[in-house]
Amino acid sequence: GGSKKRKKKREAEREKQKERSRRKEAEGKKKKERSRRKEEEGKRQKERGRKKEAERKKQKERSKRKEAKGKKQKKRSKRKEAKEKKQKERSKRKEAKGKKQKERSKRKEAKGKKQKERSKRKEAKGKKQKERSKRKEAKGKKQKERSKR
Repeated sequence: GGSKKRKKKREAEREKQKERSRRKEAEGKKKKERSRRKEEEGKRQKERGRKKEAERKKQKERSKRKEAKGKKQKKRSKRKEAKEKKQKERSKRKEAKGKKQKERSKRKEAKGKKQKERSKRKEAKGKKQKERSKRKEAKGKKQKERSKR
């Protein structure tokens, strides 16, 4: 009658073994899953880093462009300022020239007036001289007349 007992024992042993292997398999699956998840996380992390780097590069590029634009603007405004200065200088010179011209014409006019005055006076003097000589002549004639008589 001991064979039945042995059979039962063997059966129980087999069951235990099965259970053990089942558990082992489950553990293995769990481990695999865990490593898969870890890998996924790593991939995600990498992607995130890549994106961040790209964004940083973009930002750098943007700021570079902005700086370049600012420099260009500065240059432009400087040039504009220089142009304006030149223009001012030119207009100043033009004004000065105009003033000089006016001054010159004024002086010329004054000279002309003086000249006229002088010639007028000369003419008057000439007339007076003529008058005097006429009178002298008349006096001389009268004298002659008187001495004749």
